[in-house]
Amino acid sequence: MAHDQNNEALNGLLINLSRSLLQYIGEGRVWTDVRADGERQELQTLVGLQSAGIAELANLLAGREWDIDFGTFPTDYTDLHDISLDFLFGQLIEQQQGLDREVASTVEACSGDSAAADLLSRLTKTEQEITERLQKLAGSRRTAAAS
Repeated sequence: MAHDQNNEALNGLLINLSRSLLQYIGEGRVWTDVRADGERQELQTLVGLQSAGIAELANLLAGREWDIDFGTFPTDYTDLHDISLDFLFGQLIEQQQGLDREVASTVEACSGDSAAADLLSRLTKTEQEITERLQKLAGSRRTAAAS
C-alpha cells in the first residue's frame, strides 16, 4: 500500500514535469531573432535535461506496473504565443522554482522507498540546475539589454 502512495506521488510529479512550460515550449518553437539563437539552443538543452528525468520517472513507474498518467498541458499555455523572451524567462523561472519545491515534497512523500529516493535525488539536482541555468539566461539577457 505504501508503494501505491509513493507511485501516486511520483506520477503526480511526472505529470507536472512532463506538462511543464519548459516541455511545452520544447514541443513548439520559440520565436527569437537571430541574435538570440544561443538562448534558443540553451532552452532546447534544458528541455532535454528535463525530458531525461521524465523518462526515468516513467520507467520506474512502468517497472512497477503502475498505470501511468502523463496529464495534459494547461490551456493557459496557449496564451503564451507571440510573447517576448524576457516575459517567457520570467514565467519559466517561476514555474521551475515551483517544480523544485514539488520534487522536494515528493522526496519527503517517498521516504523509505530506495528506488524512488535514488531517482528523486538525481531529479532534485537536475531541476535545480535547470532553474539556475534559466536564471543565468534571464540575467544575461537583462545585462545585454542594459548595455
